[in-house]
Order: sequence, then structure tokens, then C-alpha cells
Amino acid sequence: MSWNYRIILHDLDSDPVNHWYGLHEVHYGMPYDRSQPGIGPTKEPITFTCGRDEGKEGIIAALEMALRNLRDPRWGVVLTDSGMERGEGKELATSGDTLRVRRLPKRPSI
Repeated sequence: MSWNYRIILHDLDSDPVNHWYGLHEVHYGMPYDRSQPGIGPTKEPITFTCGRDEGKEGIIAALEMALRNLRDPRWGVVLTDSGMERGEGKELATSGDTLRVRRLPKRPSI
């Protein structure tokens, strides 16, 4: 399984005024809604935190990785909640063209 940072447009509300963007970790090979395999974003947008042992360098490394992911033409396309519910993006999990990145240590709860 691999993952990267992606921007997701949260567009399920019928009123476009209530649509918003969030930065999420997206895991490939996991189901979005548990009924279909494909991509699995984190439920909530990510926050940049790290353990004390990593210090500010851990946050900087995560931010740099997010920027690399978002600038990469394969991953810079904005995903949408409505599209993922329809199964769009599912091919990313099986294409073999997933981005392999180092998994950062688990972020502490704040």
C-alpha cells in the first residue's frame, strides 16, 4: 500500500457555497466507502504535527513532502468527494503508477 498528500474538494452539500477544500493523506488500495476498493483518504484534513524527538524538522519534512506531491502532475489533480463516491480514482489503486513515499511517524493527538 502507498499513500500521498492530495487536495480534496468536499462537494457533497447541495449548496456550492458550502463546498470546501482540504489537504488529506490518500491511501491507495483501500476502500473509500468500504464497498469498493480503490483509494481511501483520511476522513478529516491532515494537520502537521510531529513528536518531540523530530522537532520542527519533522514538520518541515512533512510540508515539503506535501508540496512535492501537490506539484507532481500525477497527483496535483484535485479529487472530489462526489467523484470518489462514484468510483472515480479507483484506477489509481491498480495502475501500478502509485507514488511510493516514506511513511512519517504517527502524529500525536492534540
